Amino acid sequence: MAMEGASLSIVESSQQGAATRYRQELKQWSAQRDKQRTQDGKAEKLANERAQRKWQEEKAHCQRLADKRKALSDSMRIGMTPAQLQTAQSRLVKVEDQMQDRACHLYKDE
Repeated sequence: MAMEGASLSIVESSQQGAATRYRQELKQWSAQRDKQRTQDGKAEKLANERAQRKWQEEKAHCQRLADKRKALSDSMRIGMTPAQLQTAQSRLVKVEDQMQDRACHLYKDE
């Protein structure tokens, strides 16, 4: 009978050791997962900030082009020589092409 008790304690201690190792591995896995989630969150935040900055820069550039287009259009309404009018029209076409190339219609205020 004494031997049976001894063998049970070896099995029990082996199971306890396995359970302890499992808990430690689970803690490590959980900590690693949390660390990865934090890193992913930081990377996503950084990417969103970059995209927002780029959006704002493009919007500002399109606004400058729109202002330039308006100034050219307004200047064409006043008395100009035919050569000046042709130059202004060429510049206006160039500005409108730039606006189209930059897809400025996407940056209009809603």
